[in-house]
Amino acid sequence: MTCTMRRPTPDERDKITRCRKQIFEVERLGLLMEQAETLLPARLNDGMPRGSSMPYGIDDKMIRAERTQREYDEAVKLLEVYREEARKAIDALHPSPPQRGFLLSFYVDGYTMKECYISLRISERAAMRYKAWIERSF
Repeated sequence: MTCTMRRPTPDERDKITRCRKQIFEVERLGLLMEQAETLLPARLNDGMPRGSSMPYGIDDKMIRAERTQREYDEAVKLLEVYREEARKAIDALHPSPPQRGFLLSFYVDGYTMKECYISLRISERAAMRYKAWIERSF
C-alpha cells in the first residue's frame, strides 16, 4: 500500500475516531429532541398557566425534553472540541490533499463513505484504504 501519510499513534487514532462517534451522538440526541418536541402539543408551550386539567405524564415529557435539550447542547460543545483535536491529529499525519480531504470529510464532518469518495472524486478503494490506514491497529 502506498500511503504518503504516517501511521497515527493510538492517541491520534482515538482523537480522530471519537470525533466521528460524537457526530452520531449529536445526531441521536437531535432526533430525540425533535421527537420530544413533536410529542408535546404547541398549546403546552404558550406560557399560559395551567389548571388541574393537564393530563398525567405531560410534566414528565416536558422534563425529559428539557433534559434532552441540555444533553444535546453539551454534546454539540464537546463535538466542537473533538473536531479541533481531530483536525490537529489529521494534520500531524501529513496526509496528501486527497487523503486530508477524505479524512476531514469522513471523520470531522461526518459524511458517509460514499458521499466522501464521490464529492472528492477519489475511488472507493482509495477511500477504504484511507479509512483502514486510520483504524488499523499496530
